[in-house]
Amino acid sequence: VSVDGGDTETLRGSNSSVVGNSISNFSRLVRTYAPGVHFDGVGLHVGNNSVRHAPHACMTGGGSNHVFEHNRLEHCVYECIDAGAFYVGRSW
Repeated sequence: VSVDGGDTETLRGSNSSVVGNSISNFSRLVRTYAPGVHFDGVGLHVGNNSVRHAPHACMTGGGSNHVFEHNRLEHCVYECIDAGAFYVGRSW
């Protein structure tokens, strides 16, 4: 799932959401930087998702003014050593 929206210059939020998903066993061909949820932009809501079984990060992205709540990340980063289940870039 990839979500991007909002205006980074004015910080106007997109009001886009990724809610209530079960995402698992992804990144089968491209083993790194292919997360279950990728986010970028301003004012996103990512909540109540279950993201599991990933060789690299389960969620990646950047941006500002996002809300992340009640997500369950399991069995992430089992083939990498320099990453995290929730991997955020420099625009945070």
